[in-house]
Amino acid sequence: MKYFKNLSYLRVIACIAIVCTHISQRLMLEGRIYELTHYMQHGVYLFFIISGFLALYTYSENNYSPVRYWIKRLARILPVYYAVVIYDIIVHGLILKDMPHDWAGLGWLRYIFIIGQYIPGENQWRNLSFTWTIGIFVLFYIMTPILARIMKTYRSSLVGLAVTYLCMIGLDILYARLEITRDWFTPLFYVLYFMFGAVACRAVQEHKADRASLLLACIMLYFFAMSKFNSPYTLSCLFTIIVLASMNVEFKNSYVNKMFDVLDRFSYEIYLGHAVVMEIIDMLMASYILPEAAITGIAVVGTTIVSVVLYYGVDRPVNAFIRRRT
Repeated sequence: MKYFKNLSYLRVIACIAIVCTHISQRLMLEGRIYELTHYMQHGVYLFFIISGFLALYTYSENNYSPVRYWIKRLARILPVYYAVVIYDIIVHGLILKDMPHDWAGLGWLRYIFIIGQYIPGENQWRNLSFTWTIGIFVLFYIMTPILARIMKTYRSSLVGLAVTYLCMIGLDILYARLEITRDWFTPLFYVLYFMFGAVACRAVQEHKADRASLLLACIMLYFFAMSKFNSPYTLSCLFTIIVLASMNVEFKNSYVNKMFDVLDRFSYEIYLGHAVVMEIIDMLMASYILPEAAITGIAVVGTTIVSVVLYYGVDRPVNAFIRRRT
């Protein structure tokens, strides 16, 4: 199966952008620097697009059965996720006991069964340790075998994108009539971003990247006219164009490539692991006045340590065990 170097680069950039956003929130930055780091939070949409591309490509190129595909994909994301959840249960549930009352009475079941984004909760019951995206990834990976059968061509992937967008509009209308918010069944509203990646995948497979980029540019102008440039839909079009335009990009410097390879290998652990470090910083800031250098240092060093522990202590052993049995 082909390895897309550009997706490795972009995934690292998206990961670093998200980490920088959360560090900047603790540094209380102002002015242009704050605006820049605030925009970096949109890196999560680039994550979704890359995942949509690779999910469809991996399933199509390897001829996996749906069950085998689900096992491999969920084994990649769930062990580290549950390691973070166990940490949260120990720290917030048993030691600090600072979790608020859950109106639905679900409590930790929200995180154990990954349903926190389907049934709305308040404060920590909604997004503890930045885990809100995991339910979205799980939903799309479950859908991938079905989508791969439906969207076998570039043209059918465009139809899939359009249908998904129309379904989201329909959901918004339904929610408005029911007087409920997107906090209910939130992952349904994020499938569209993965669909952008699916379109890019089929365009690359059929050598229609230029044609797809032109069409996406037109769609981007439509979303821009409907809202503003930094809307998630507009940026998703832009990110997908960047994915397509960078397909043949590869750095010649071996040291730069090694740096990206290492960061990409740990990108998921960095993505989830840095949240634990941010929570530790928040607890320290509640009791002490920390200088900016200390906050940055704790964030960088702490994230590095937590990511290495999660990768070598959780991800690799679990996936090695599963590979031996599948």
